[in-house]
Amino acid sequence: MAQRLINRRAVLCVVAGLGAFASSVSFAADSVTVFLGTTPDYANLYVARDKGFFEKEGIKLDVRLFPSGSAATDGFRSGKVEFVASGEIPAMRLCEVMNAKIVAPTGYDGFSPVLMVKSEIKSVEDLRGKTLGTRIGSSGEFFADLLQKKFDLPPGTFKLTNMEPADMVAALDRGDIDGFLWFSPFEERSATISGSKVRLLLRGGEVGYTNEVTLVARGDLIAENPDLVKRFMKALVQGSDYAQANRDETVNIVAAALKLDKKAAEVTKQMHFPIRFDARTYERYGQAAEFMLAKKMLPKPLDFKTCFWTDGVASADPTRVETR
Repeated sequence: MAQRLINRRAVLCVVAGLGAFASSVSFAADSVTVFLGTTPDYANLYVARDKGFFEKEGIKLDVRLFPSGSAATDGFRSGKVEFVASGEIPAMRLCEVMNAKIVAPTGYDGFSPVLMVKSEIKSVEDLRGKTLGTRIGSSGEFFADLLQKKFDLPPGTFKLTNMEPADMVAALDRGDIDGFLWFSPFEERSATISGSKVRLLLRGGEVGYTNEVTLVARGDLIAENPDLVKRFMKALVQGSDYAQANRDETVNIVAAALKLDKKAAEVTKQMHFPIRFDARTYERYGQAAEFMLAKKMLPKPLDFKTCFWTDGVASADPTRVETR
């Protein structure tokens, strides 16, 4: 009898041990890396991470920062990273050059795009013959194009020169350029460094330009592990909804994530984080795609049916995806 009890206890211990092992395996988190720029418009990603929404979906998120979203897409091309977030133009180029997919429009606003200039430049007319810094191949080029169209400036009115954001601030301070087209908080940094030598001339919304933040996933990741992408999107949707409902907390999260002072992070209160494939998204991305085609950034018109992968957002909330 004693031996039978010992054997039974031994079996129960083994079964319990196997159960614990199986449980630990089934709940092992998937490590996922996302490349980002250094601006606050990726706020919903930080919120989803810090509030535990990715962890709840079994995802351990690793955020890698680059000088800009365009630079992040350059890094994305060369590795096996799962996701990258950037402006819509570098994102759509990834669809063309490496069969990546846009899995979510993650945010937009017309407040954070800025045109910072020397203080003696008082109006758009004063830009004639001037040199402006931006990231060539980024959404900053589209901003410049809409600026010219809004004020009926002929092509070549001003020159664009390629720079990373931190270099734009320093170059404007030295007087090497006359201004730059980029995004918050770089107008704050420029004003802090240069003081009265610089001024904010206008924001993107004044010329009909919105900063569109776009999440891209590798095409092979979607094909091989769509469940992972759907879980990522579920977490991000929760983070986006939380960011929109808790603006003050979002400011604090972004300030901590990017080591910004709170004033610079306040720009997130002007941003929208809807995570929707809706009529506004299709129209706005279509305008950018036409600009890219005209500038020969694309060899042929972009096919949104193959570039957009809406299943992830739809799995989180079907009402966020409208048929085109």
